[in-house]
Amino acid sequence: MIIIFIFIIIPILLSLSLYALLKNLNGKFKKIVLVSALYTILFIIIASYMNQIQPGDPLVIILGLILLTFSIACPSAIAVFYFKNTFERKYEMAEAFFFPLVSLPYLAFFISPELIEGQPLPPDYFQSIIPLFGWFIDPVFKDAGLAVSPETSIITGLISDIGIFFEVLITLFVLCIIMRKIKETVDNVGS
Repeated sequence: MIIIFIFIIIPILLSLSLYALLKNLNGKFKKIVLVSALYTILFIIIASYMNQIQPGDPLVIILGLILLTFSIACPSAIAVFYFKNTFERKYEMAEAFFFPLVSLPYLAFFISPELIEGQPLPPDYFQSIIPLFGWFIDPVFKDAGLAVSPETSIITGLISDIGIFFEVLITLFVLCIIMRKIKETVDNVGS
């Protein structure tokens, strides 16, 4: 039950809150920059704080979950405003509500890998949790000598959260482009 609350309800509420907050701003670019800046500031604050505490501390898990929920909600708000004319204006709130649900497959990848405490990361760790970008991150991580045990390195969690942010954003952009093309086709047929 707590998993549903953390990974579904909180991102939906955050997405709706960001939508309500940004609704009064003019210009798509301002809204996208504001949401991206909010996420970046939150990421920097959490990352700097997480480096000061021990990786086994329960606070690391709480901060990681906060960052993960924002990694889901912020791309949803960005997609709603970037593709403002994809759906009718009266459905924008529904978009802000349902867009975080697109992240569910990524969350399934994110929480599924089995890691053994004290063991180094498997060679395909990021590829298994970040399907779109992981193939690129794994070799870089290994060559840089960062493929250490996740409980001794906070970098793995931060990279994972950033990866989910961009994967959800790209997925929502592709989904909105497809929906816009379908809407244009339906509108042209109806004319």
